[in-house]
Amino acid sequence: KKIFWLIRFHPRHGNKERIISHLNSINKKNFDFYFFYKFFLSYFLKNSNLLIFENSSVVYDAIKFNLPSICISKNLFLMKKLKKYKKIKFLASEKKIKKEIFN
Repeated sequence: KKIFWLIRFHPRHGNKERIISHLNSINKKNFDFYFFYKFFLSYFLKNSNLLIFENSSVVYDAIKFNLPSICISKNLFLMKKLKKYKKIKFLASEKKIKKEIFN
């Protein structure tokens, strides 16, 4: 599969620069983290194939667009709250996440 990642940091995310530096160092060109801020979030959700999130209200927008999502949080309260939505998978291990994305 060819995948292009649009990465949008949560506004309260504190390690943005470290993550951006790491992403730039891996010498891949299949991601962008600046372009995402030029448009409304709803535009990207409507035109995306998958949302990966940890703990964000963006999941409710994804539900509205019927967008398949992967929750990587281990927050049991969040899992209980969202388990009724069939398009959301809860995958905390890196191995399971990779399998879901790349297969």
